Amino acid sequence: MKIGIASDFHLGFGTGRRAGDAKRQASETMQLLVDQKVDAIIVAGDIFDTSIPTPETLRDAVDVFSIAQTKGSDTRVELIDKKMTVPIKQALAGIPVFAIHGTHERRVRGEVNPVQLMEIMGKLVYLQKNGVKLKKGKHELSIYGLGGVPESFAPKIFRAWKPNPIGQAFFVFHQNLKPFIPAPIGLTIDDLPAGFSLYIDGHLHSGQHTKNILIAGSTIVTQLRKDEQSSVWVWEDGQLTRIPLSSARAVHIIELDATDKKPDQINQELAQELSKIEISELEPIVKIKIAGKLAIGFKPWDFVPLVPETRAIVYLDRKLEGSSTMTIKSEHSSVQELTLNALKSVLKKYQLELDADKVYKAIMTEDADKLKSILEVET
Repeated sequence: MKIGIASDFHLGFGTGRRAGDAKRQASETMQLLVDQKVDAIIVAGDIFDTSIPTPETLRDAVDVFSIAQTKGSDTRVELIDKKMTVPIKQALAGIPVFAIHGTHERRVRGEVNPVQLMEIMGKLVYLQKNGVKLKKGKHELSIYGLGGVPESFAPKIFRAWKPNPIGQAFFVFHQNLKPFIPAPIGLTIDDLPAGFSLYIDGHLHSGQHTKNILIAGSTIVTQLRKDEQSSVWVWEDGQLTRIPLSSARAVHIIELDATDKKPDQINQELAQELSKIEISELEPIVKIKIAGKLAIGFKPWDFVPLVPETRAIVYLDRKLEGSSTMTIKSEHSSVQELTLNALKSVLKKYQLELDADKVYKAIMTEDADKLKSILEVET
């Protein structure tokens, strides 16, 4: 038997040039698993980036899961303590998909979360304190799922539920898990129900496999950390294979020490690091981390990063100190957002009723005619 495993699509994540990344990479995930001829697909939560997705995001999810329904499957499915909201044949059309909700989709009891909605629409089977048994020829496999819960309650909730694993069994959940993340609260391995062959955890974006625990990771980079990698997993007869996604943007993290340096010195170092990055048609993501106390006589706001954002999608994370007592703390916003906010402040200060987005675009694309028309018409 062959099972595809993925997690954290975060459909709806991203704005601007990253607006289509989540759907593109989730679509590649499903198509890749179809091409791998898997017998079933498991998605370990955070399919959506919010608990109340927009209609456009729900449409994207339907498109993504419809990919799995383009191919047939001879896998037989039996429900374990599970009642369907639609006829099971409808939800199992094509390659069956089994999913749980994550922390981003969690809603209060009694309300419909978007993963449940996907079951109602006949796109998957939603698991929540229940399971399914798969049969193919002589092979049997059971899958149980428990969606994301508040971390402080997780140990109690997980210990209270006593699922009965049948034969070779997978347990799917979506929580912090020590020691994979040093969180002050949350689950430990001892809190997990006993008797399962493989424990599949979503939520943590640094995918990894240790013994019988699989941290599924994410199909899209959202946290901009070094250990994030957009990928999907294939399980076959006890062996796990990780496959990176070709549609993912390259991610580069540049760390600079600003201690005793002038702003122009920092920008020179930054330019050297940026020159090493290969520019492709799919613009890479660059996170710039700058920290330290500037040279005497300079204040944090004296440093303005000179980055050609037209060549990459740039995020700035800085914590600078100057000769004054003021400190600019860590920011996690793009250079475009910072520049736009500054431009809007200036326009507001001088009571200029101009569209800051149009002005910024005209400047960045060096479209003098467009800029001239904006200034002439809109003033």
